[in-house]
Amino acid sequence: MSLTETGQQFRPQVPAMQSPRQNGLITVGGVRALTGCRYEEVFTRVDGTDLILKPLVWVFDFASTWPQNEKRDLRFWRHEIDNPGTTGHLEIDWVVARILPPARTMYPAGEVVELFCLNRSTLKELRPHMAGQLITGGSTYARAGLATFLTNRWLGYVSKRCLRSATNPN
Repeated sequence: MSLTETGQQFRPQVPAMQSPRQNGLITVGGVRALTGCRYEEVFTRVDGTDLILKPLVWVFDFASTWPQNEKRDLRFWRHEIDNPGTTGHLEIDWVVARILPPARTMYPAGEVVELFCLNRSTLKELRPHMAGQLITGGSTYARAGLATFLTNRWLGYVSKRCLRSATNPN
């Protein structure tokens, strides 16, 4: 008797592919969807102003007018959201290497859109800040430019400072 005759469906064992978004960045809407938090809770965790909620350390500001105005366009490292409380001790270079593996030197625009959870018009606005280049009709981004962009736009130092002051009152 086959599996279909017993009413069961055959599901082959296929190794799960790791999506770029699993190590990439997500928006505040993605954080809300994964955690069930309200917007206010997410921003409180970003700013480190709540002593009960663990602050979010790996947050990056993608606002095209950064740092000139107060409007933020935040992206969150998906790994931190999936594994709360386990990433606060990490260093920025290590996190950037998880998001942008050092073995890769160039990223086409489509991959940058996926990794950073951007739309194409935002990516176009940010191209000069990310050292993007137009090559044969498409944009390509060097890992070094993307890594510098992430490091410069990282907001986690605020949360780390709050953590240090909470554990070290002197």
